[in-house]
Amino acid sequence: LHCTEPEMIALEAKFCNDTGFNYIAFLSELQPQDPPKFMYVSRQEEIRQTNKRKTLPELNAQKDLESILLKVKTKVSRERIRVLEFMRDYDKLRSGRMLKISFRRALDLCRFELRQSEMSILEDKYQSCQDPDFVDYVKFCDEMESIFTTKELEKTPLEEVTPFKPPEEWEMNRLNPEKQNRFVA
Repeated sequence: LHCTEPEMIALEAKFCNDTGFNYIAFLSELQPQDPPKFMYVSRQEEIRQTNKRKTLPELNAQKDLESILLKVKTKVSRERIRVLEFMRDYDKLRSGRMLKISFRRALDLCRFELRQSEMSILEDKYQSCQDPDFVDYVKFCDEMESIFTTKELEKTPLEEVTPFKPPEEWEMNRLNPEKQNRFVA
């Protein structure tokens, strides 16, 4: 370093402390560098935008509760699914309630092929009175089991029982009048 004695004294006065000469402060002033950018927030936003694009619009999603229940009941009737067996695994305390996310998982395990919006409608219908984050799955299971038998029939033996008849597939495949006219023409 080519400097005079007074310049050296000035450098020592500026960069010396009780522990010695502070080379890091000296070099940062000699060759200033831009601090590295904090990239975490921008990277997190990029990931959020990428994940947002992956969700596809739902096709043929049912909009009303009755059609969703008909869809589920038909599947339960045809495949003889015991819905309570899938739901019970997520209720360790046997309280009759489960978290909404666990309800979705159980519905997926039942292979009902429900869309996200359909599951949300079912969650809203069977939402627990005590806690809005929970679903009363026992009510849902009772509704599904009602297609096989009426609950507590032994208490009302004279009640008229009407069995659930799933709609025939050809009845469900109807064309609206506009498409029917286009097909005929």
